[in-house]
Parts: sequence; C-alpha cells; structure tokens
Amino acid sequence: MIVTKLMGGLGNQMFQYSLGRRLAHERGVPLKLDLSWFGNPNEIGDDTVRQYALDGWRIQASIATAEDLASFSPQGGLLARLRLVNSPVVRDRARGFERSVLRLPSHVHLTGYWHSEKYFKTIREILLRDFTLSAAPCPHVVELLNRVEGSPAVAIHVRRGDYAENPRTNEFHGLCPIEYYQEAVQLIADRVADPSFFVFSDDPDWVQENLKLAWPTTYVTHGANCSPHQDMWLMSHCAHHIIANSSFSWWGAWLCRNEGQVVIAPARWYRDTKYNTDDITPKGWIRI
Repeated sequence: MIVTKLMGGLGNQMFQYSLGRRLAHERGVPLKLDLSWFGNPNEIGDDTVRQYALDGWRIQASIATAEDLASFSPQGGLLARLRLVNSPVVRDRARGFERSVLRLPSHVHLTGYWHSEKYFKTIREILLRDFTLSAAPCPHVVELLNRVEGSPAVAIHVRRGDYAENPRTNEFHGLCPIEYYQEAVQLIADRVADPSFFVFSDDPDWVQENLKLAWPTTYVTHGANCSPHQDMWLMSHCAHHIIANSSFSWWGAWLCRNEGQVVIAPARWYRDTKYNTDDITPKGWIRI
C-alpha cells in the first residue's frame, strides 16, 4: 500500500498524488490518500484554508482509513532521514528531485510536495487520463474552449490571492512582477504567429486593470458553478503557456498535449532562495 499525504491547494495535491500513483502502479499495490492535514494546516505553516480537491478529477485512489495510517510508524533516526535505510514514512527534503524515492518499498507513507515531473513523467499517459474532469464543464467554459481551440491560444496565469494578501505567504512565495508577464508575452509573440491570450487569475479585476496587451486578449471569468478544475482543464487546451510561480498553472501547462508548446516560467520560483528549484520545470520550458 502506498499512502500519500495531501497538503496545500489543487496543484500541490496533484503533485502528491502523481508520485504516489507512479509508485503504486509500478508495485501493483493500492494508492490511498491521507487527508489528515486538512484538519491541521499549521502543521507546515500554511494558514490558508484548503480543502481536499482531487474529487474534481477521475483519479484512481481511495481515502486512507485510521487503520491504514496506523500501520506506519513515525520516521525515525538520522539514517532514515538520509535515505540510508528504508523507512515506512518518507518526507520530501525540498532539495530537488531525489532518485532514491523511486526505489522505495511497496508499503510507504509519503509526506511532501515532490515538485518535479521526474517523479512521475514515466506515467504521463496515465496521469493525463486521471486528470480529466469528473463532471461536464459548465457552458461558459465550453464556449471558451471553442475559442481556444480555434486560435493559437496562449494561457497566462497571474497568481495573486494569498500570495498578495497573506504576509507570511507573500514572504515565502513572492509575486511575479508585471514586467515578467510583459517580457514573457513578447517572447511568445516572437515565436507564435498571431497569438491570442487568455488570462486566468484569482484576481481578475486587478489583472484587467494592470495587464494590458497589444494582442487579442480574453480575461477569463466564470460563474460560481465553475470549479478551479475547469480553469485548469481549459488552460491545458491552450497551445502555449505563461505560468506564475504556482503549481496550478504548472499543471495547466504540463497537461497540454501540444507537441510544439512554448512555456514561459519564472526563474525565481520562491522569494525564499534556500530551496532548490532546478527540477521544478521540465526540460524545454523557458525560465526568465
């Protein structure tokens, strides 16, 4: 049994699921999801309210029971932390991709973010199936999809929300400045003929006021019945992507099937520079 602990928002939960899905698939064992973090987010210093979000996709996993979780003892000892001995509880050390994680046994509990496609790229086709909508998209999203598929569409994601409003979150993540988006848009325009831009943001009013482009631009807004999964799904149908320092738009770009895709990503992923971010973006994505 592989158990992965879900933490954070939708994009982070998808990273956590994906590593667990690979290990469970390769070992032929069940994948179960530990939801205990959602009752205690301050365990890792995240005071933004989050909820379990993977039910918007067609994932292949069940929820871990108390009995399941009791089968794992706490990670103990320096040797276990250094990956020198197997431990049933394994934590992401935030040092970039660790190949030793892929050699873990078939009974393990995963805790961390696992921010690298190297943990699950080999099961890309499985994940593309798992991360399809579990319910039909709302009519407005379908209308936008028709426009996206009829043009060389470029998704732009401007992440604000708690990055802008929560001082502790802002101190850790920081915000991509407007100059980043202006430079990224020009890079896309130099590579893509007649681009149309579709701007996604959790602060649409701010974006419409502050991000003005010289190309056809649609500021994506929805009614209350449109889930974040539908935004990400719509993003993934765009041909090219300008992402924020956000796992949400990372997945919007990664789920894209366009072989000629251009992805622009920020070079500085966190304001806190002590974390290794070399493996966050796939090979071929352009970081500026």
